[in-house]
Amino acid sequence: MDLKTAEASLIHAGQRLDRHQLIAGTEGNLSIRLEDGTVLITGSGAFKGELTERDLLLISLEGEVVEQRARAMSSESEAHLTCYRLRPDVHAVVHAHPVHAVALMLRGEGLEAAPLAEAAYAFGSVPTAPFSVPGTAEGGKAVATWIGKREAVLLENHGAVTVGARMDDALSRMEILDAVARTVLLAGGTGRMQPVQSDRVRSIANAAIRAGVKREAVEAWAVGVKKLS
Repeated sequence: MDLKTAEASLIHAGQRLDRHQLIAGTEGNLSIRLEDGTVLITGSGAFKGELTERDLLLISLEGEVVEQRARAMSSESEAHLTCYRLRPDVHAVVHAHPVHAVALMLRGEGLEAAPLAEAAYAFGSVPTAPFSVPGTAEGGKAVATWIGKREAVLLENHGAVTVGARMDDALSRMEILDAVARTVLLAGGTGRMQPVQSDRVRSIANAAIRAGVKREAVEAWAVGVKKLS
């Protein structure tokens, strides 16, 4: 993706996350890997719903600033760079604080096995990475635990990270992740949701894999959902 297209994509994504209340104020970070391997990322302290080109900066995969604009580099950049280093197929990363997903974590639950077909089709099983202090190098280490095997990861007591080949993919996964979490909360938790018949779980899993979702993530989802039955 070229620079101008990436700028427009990040601005649109920030507006969408803000409109859907997946971030508040200056929360969250967005990034896109460009054709030359550099990363366009939102800077520190930027209101994501009101992004302009001056709120974005270019950095290298090593974390060096290539083009400084109005904003300083975000302290959360390392988590984004970790995703790109581990996943050559990933060209967009979204870090947000989806309220329903965070609320589910605070209840001691996660999204490893949400018994909903849309969860399987969007990302399969979503693990919860161990707690790391936001804005430190620990954030990259926490993401590294799972992002090589998953398209979405919950960050304990913090938020979530989703990735994709395009910004639309990463953005869609974040929106679906919070919608699934909201459904689980409204149902009273995964333990109180209606079980999915074993043969249907297998059919959903096979279809999700054919659709391109990582096999390991889908298989982990299927195993977890069957245990709930």
